[in-house]
Amino acid sequence: MFYGKLLLSGILTNQSGISIGQDKSHGISLAKKIVRHPITSVPFIPASSFRGAIRRVLEKEAGKDCHHKTQNDSLDCSVCQIFGVSPNDFPYFMTMPGRLIIRDIFLTEESKLFLKDKLRHSDLTELRFHRATDRITAQSSLYALEEIPAGCHFAFDSIFTIYEKKDINHFKAFLQSLVSLESSSIGANSSRGLGRILFGKWNLEESQMDSGLNLVWHSRKYYEKEESEKNIFYAQDKKNIQEILDNIEIIQKTISQGA
Repeated sequence: MFYGKLLLSGILTNQSGISIGQDKSHGISLAKKIVRHPITSVPFIPASSFRGAIRRVLEKEAGKDCHHKTQNDSLDCSVCQIFGVSPNDFPYFMTMPGRLIIRDIFLTEESKLFLKDKLRHSDLTELRFHRATDRITAQSSLYALEEIPAGCHFAFDSIFTIYEKKDINHFKAFLQSLVSLESSSIGANSSRGLGRILFGKWNLEESQMDSGLNLVWHSRKYYEKEESEKNIFYAQDKKNIQEILDNIEIIQKTISQGA
């Protein structure tokens, strides 16, 4: 059965620097391995890294990894239902499709121009210097981390497939993981304060949201060209993830009407 798809999109703001895929090298030199677009060299947040962060949060909240003994256990597991089950995960289980698609998360054009103006170079990143101390020898060494500076805006885009009505519970778990992710981090060096994010377009200096997230419903009839898409929440509604989660009944009602 296929009911439709929920499209959650909008702006993601980084509260602190983000460092994904980079490498650190001692002696102040730096091998620039922060993840960049192969053509434009613009840094971005890979979908695989973001999906991994979501899965980490979901498994931590569940208090265990997905090592199920029976197929029925995986049917009740939000992690399995959201990310799918492959033969590599459970050789004796029936393969199940995932429900979540995350697109690569790119800087907005506005933020690219902002970084070029502030940093005065085309890399769009900054170097932060740290000192590491060996606890046994007490010797220290200086190293640099390449990061995307705080206060940038990224275009976030996700698709969640609803195969049956109870999948709204898995979508709810997905939203809860995004709320938890705002209190956690993405990328490397979170213990040094990197990787903090907020969903929505935030002005960090004024601590206010300029725009929220969009949530759109595409029912099965939409793909059959029998009806148009349904906008559940608009960016101008200025709703963050928690507020969308608090209105899960509205989402559920929209899905039921389009069934």
